[in-house]
Amino acid sequence: MGITFKKILAAGLAFCLACAGSAVALAQSGQLTVRGKVVDQSGLAVPGATVVVAGTLNGTTAGPDGTYTLSRVAPDAVLEFSILGYQSQSISVGGRTVIDCVLAEDTLMLDDVVVVGYGQMKKSDLTGSVASVKTEGLTDVPANSIESLMQGRIAGVQVTNNSQEPGASSIVRVRGNSSINGSNAPLLVVDGFPFGDAGNLSQINPQDIVSMEVLKDASASAIYGSRGANGVILITTNKAAAGKTSISVRQQTTLSQMTSELNLWRDPVLMAITQNESKVNAGMTPLYVGALSANGVYYPSIQELQTTWTTNTRW
Repeated sequence: MGITFKKILAAGLAFCLACAGSAVALAQSGQLTVRGKVVDQSGLAVPGATVVVAGTLNGTTAGPDGTYTLSRVAPDAVLEFSILGYQSQSISVGGRTVIDCVLAEDTLMLDDVVVVGYGQMKKSDLTGSVASVKTEGLTDVPANSIESLMQGRIAGVQVTNNSQEPGASSIVRVRGNSSINGSNAPLLVVDGFPFGDAGNLSQINPQDIVSMEVLKDASASAIYGSRGANGVILITTNKAAAGKTSISVRQQTTLSQMTSELNLWRDPVLMAITQNESKVNAGMTPLYVGALSANGVYYPSIQELQTTWTTNTRW
């Protein structure tokens, strides 16, 4: 038993000496334990940020409060901080044990993100069809309604004028006609609020519009339900900016009636003479000869119109 105990004691002593040697070697190598916090430009914590020693697999992630702890770091190492949506940053340790990092937003990467309903996805992963029209170059276009600005500027969107009367509404179709009895007009959403069916948008001043986006496929139904089955037109209007004063004046006059009376033809005799000459020139029998036509209609002669015919129709 004495010999066995001595062997165990010797083995334990050897293990302690080995651990002590490793600790001494680690201390002699100068490796550090670095701590710090990762925040954004507003000073808010960036949880989940990755902290890696450049050129190695030694790394960690920031906690919910943005703090991190990374051991076995050489004094001359370089720490790389990165996370999706922010610009990566490299910081030299320089023998320090406390290193804080401020990450800047990556605006180019944010441009590749599209908000879809209640979430977001990359443009490359977006299966929906979205068309956008900027109205910056349309401020000088004399348009009475939004439909006039959309006409011919968005592929797949049909704008048809159902009347040439000034101020008349137009027919807007994004996905064609999908219903016989129901409405085929797309849904209009102004500044995030459903406004109703598109097609009579004269109540919105085109000069107040900043941009128009059109959702042209069935994915719009996932956001607005059955109302978006015919497509959705999203309109963003001007908003006041802090510390900036902007005044614009636009005057436009629209006429909805004639400025003078029509020039009516009030001489039936001259009309009959002109009609007879037209028939003769075409090699046909004149109408106004005082006889019944092939349709059984009596056409008085020129002499009758000049003397005894008293009926006068204001054509």
